[in-house]
Amino acid sequence: MIWSQVDFTERKTVIDEKEPLEAVAEAAHDYCRLIEHVRTNRLDEWLKRVEDALLKLDVAVRRLASREPYHAYKLAHDLDERFESYLRLKRHLDPYDELSPDPDSPLYDDLSFGNLSENLTDIYFEVKRGLMSYETKARGEWSAQRIWSDGYRNYWRQHLNEARKRLSLIRLSG
Repeated sequence: MIWSQVDFTERKTVIDEKEPLEAVAEAAHDYCRLIEHVRTNRLDEWLKRVEDALLKLDVAVRRLASREPYHAYKLAHDLDERFESYLRLKRHLDPYDELSPDPDSPLYDDLSFGNLSENLTDIYFEVKRGLMSYETKARGEWSAQRIWSDGYRNYWRQHLNEARKRLSLIRLSG
């Protein structure tokens, strides 16, 4: 099933029918694949697919996190790799990082748009970390469930919200 061809109500139903961990793993896989393969010749289509993937990821991980107790979160030390990935995305997304809302727009008062390239990169590395844990079936502190739940609550939820706002602004500015 291609997520960009499914409407929101169907998407939510499909997510609700899966186990929470499986739903996050599928959403994480879809999102990571998009970030790893930026479609510069079809950037508008790629941005729409990223927006859809972030929605799917948000819904799935909120459902998972609601069932997992809170734990402290340890951020990975992969700064060089993150920076390289950020620069790669920035080359493609730079014009969108500078886009500001129209002063007459209700979005104008919200200054928490952040940098799209940075937000997508930080989400990618945290989601990918959980995906690798999921695929190796790690347990305890390094389980995918804890990495995704705690990471979302303590770190990358803000990046996800900012990225979704920026993508909405891009879509609205047409």
